[in-house]
Amino acid sequence: MSKKGVLILLTVLLVFLVIFSGCKKSEESKTSEKTVLTWWGWFPTQEDFEVIKKDFEAMYPNIELQATRLDYDGYVSKLKQELASGTGPDIMSMQEGALFTQFKPYLLQLDDKLGSWSNNITEGPMEGAKTRGEGHYYFLPIGMSSVMMVYYNATMFEKAGVAVPTTGQEFIDVVAKLKKAYPDKVIVATGLKDGWWASDTFNILANMVSPGITGKADRGEVKWNSESFVKAMELLQDLVKKDVIPKESVGITEYEDAIGLLSDQKALMHLNGTWNAEDLSAQGPRRGGRPAENDVFGAFVLPNLAGGETIMIGGMDIGLSVNKNSKNIDAAMKMLEYMTVGKGQDYFCGKPMGGLVPVKKGLDIDMSAYTDKASQEGAKAIVKGNDLLVNSREISNPSVKNQMAVVVQNVVNGADVKKELDQLQAIADRE
Repeated sequence: MSKKGVLILLTVLLVFLVIFSGCKKSEESKTSEKTVLTWWGWFPTQEDFEVIKKDFEAMYPNIELQATRLDYDGYVSKLKQELASGTGPDIMSMQEGALFTQFKPYLLQLDDKLGSWSNNITEGPMEGAKTRGEGHYYFLPIGMSSVMMVYYNATMFEKAGVAVPTTGQEFIDVVAKLKKAYPDKVIVATGLKDGWWASDTFNILANMVSPGITGKADRGEVKWNSESFVKAMELLQDLVKKDVIPKESVGITEYEDAIGLLSDQKALMHLNGTWNAEDLSAQGPRRGGRPAENDVFGAFVLPNLAGGETIMIGGMDIGLSVNKNSKNIDAAMKMLEYMTVGKGQDYFCGKPMGGLVPVKKGLDIDMSAYTDKASQEGAKAIVKGNDLLVNSREISNPSVKNQMAVVVQNVVNGADVKKELDQLQAIADRE
């Protein structure tokens, strides 16, 4: 072969090797690409998401977790828009009731995706995750919670010589005593501007009057304008007249307005859920550098203001669902396992100041962050609160749940109770 021929042959071989090498690198690049797993929610916090991300990615180096926290209303709005267009996150935080009802068509049925690891989820929460009447799983629980807790400034209570109330009348009497001791303070801070919290307020007052009544109304067994609901809203009217529930509550949010009043020593009590337990500790993130930073905080279950036994409403507070259009279902199920029975659950519900009751069998909440009697008793009250549950927090009909909040806001502003409840029932009848 001539020198020219050899040169041509070598050139062809070189080009082939370059192309082959490039293809091989391309294939290697494809196999080494990370799966990007997206998770949206209003809970956990963004700080918790960062901890979870770091640990989860250490366990699964080929998965990159992109977790985003939004405020609740923004989350629902964004999720609705994205899922309707066929997109959205791989994983979404979920609640039973209205939120689940709204998004169920977009969720993956998980029954045949569950491994033996799901046997380590406690029976109550796991049973509660089944859809009513169907017995299928569209979400798995990662935390339980309930309402209504009262978080209070124990330091200022002690200065006023006031003890923790155990009955509804004692609670009302304590409010009156604290007004005399601290005339310039808000005694009870609650953010009724937020629809989700206003609906919780409707729910808890109704169940104080008649335990289980909202569940019966949700199932169509009683009317939303029946006598029990009238009594509950008349109770709310009375609480407003006595300034136990300030009329100004409809103009402030639960976060950060109402809770900020407590942190700034401008309020003595704050109504919230069991998920707020981290603020009992002096390390509570919302108190850093604020007037109440060095005060002792406590918590107790809100006594029955209707005069009966103390009750709570609640259940599964946060669950995880998978987008049925997700292309990363295997990775998503690894995250569900991690957050229900793995290290994510240990961190989420087992960390110091953890506020949610865990769903993993055998997992105890670390109480080491609560170093004084008031916060220790408050933490214990939060855990025991789930023994007082009489009804779910959630309502299956989103329109009814939204209107429950409107009823509370309007009644606080002086609206006629019967007319408001008639409107609520009219909405239930239309659905």
